[in-house]
Parts: sequence; C-alpha cells; structure tokens
Amino acid sequence: MDPQIKSQLPQTVSVKALASISGDQTPTYAAASSVSAYISEDVRVVVTPQGKEVQTDHVVLTEDAIAYTDALLLPDTTEWRNPQHITKAVDPETGTVEHYVTRL
Repeated sequence: MDPQIKSQLPQTVSVKALASISGDQTPTYAAASSVSAYISEDVRVVVTPQGKEVQTDHVVLTEDAIAYTDALLLPDTTEWRNPQHITKAVDPETGTVEHYVTRL
C-alpha cells in the first residue's frame, strides 16, 4: 500500500472471519483481529452480490481484504455487521490494489 494512503487509516475496525455454519444456519466466527481503517458515515444504495438493492450507512477503507462472510465491528458500537458491498481501489499505473472499500 502507498505510504501516503496508509497514513490516512487512523482508525481500527474489528474483523471476524466466518469459521463455520451450523445445520440451523447459525454462523460461527473466528477470533476478532484489528484492522487499520478509515471509517466514514456515507449513506448509499448498493447492489449486493445476490442482486438485492440495500441501503448502507458506512464506508470502511482498509489495506486488508474483507470478505462478504466476515463480521465487522466499528469503533464505539456493539453490533457486528456483515459487508453489503466490497470493491478494490486499483492503481491504474501498476494494476496493484491500493485499498479495499467496504460498505456496511
């Protein structure tokens, strides 16, 4: 990641990866890890991978990849949330991923 962009990730988001799903469809997650992030309130309508339009209220920029099956906990909140839309910001000159944009 570009050091200039990395310096703009002053916050931390907790991320839990999906470990398994029980027979009754209850998810179990791995232990949480802390990821550097830039978090902002940003209301938008996005289309989920299932083709459903949903309204999101936060955007989270991270250096680390986030999966749709992950659960995220924003600072000063108690509700674990799953991503609704994820994109990669790619450097047009090098083709490398600069950061990930996750909408909750």
